[in-house]
Amino acid sequence: MDALVAELRDAKTAEIWPIGPADVDWFVDLGLRRYPKNWCPIGTESWLRQRVLLNPASHLAIRSANAAVVVGINYQPWTPWKFEAVVNTTMCEEGCVWEVIPLLRLADKWAQRKRCKSLRLASETKYELGALARRIGMKQGEPYYILEYDNG
Repeated sequence: MDALVAELRDAKTAEIWPIGPADVDWFVDLGLRRYPKNWCPIGTESWLRQRVLLNPASHLAIRSANAAVVVGINYQPWTPWKFEAVVNTTMCEEGCVWEVIPLLRLADKWAQRKRCKSLRLASETKYELGALARRIGMKQGEPYYILEYDNG
């Protein structure tokens, strides 16, 4: 088990373990079942194996029996000392949304240990994450704007 994940676990996060190479097929399959129209299994597998799992200093990939969270550290080039942890992925089996909360709690501890200034959680899906975010003490952040393109 990843030493930092083992160190950060407590009674509320005890049933969590790092995602490893043996979990990649499970992760990709879960994504295909939960997001059938918006999930590229080849891209997801490549990203998870080559970007996330090979860079544990800047990424946290954790799971429970029925849920997973992946977090990455970002920074802006003009403020390289201001790290922000961004939740790239939260997903779970149908009916298991509350298993995400301990994962987010451990992600919060990880981000603080990594000296991040914040932990950001957003959704690009139809799922509203506000209840999960508030459960771990997050507040709603600044609004953002987007232009969407219909290019396939």
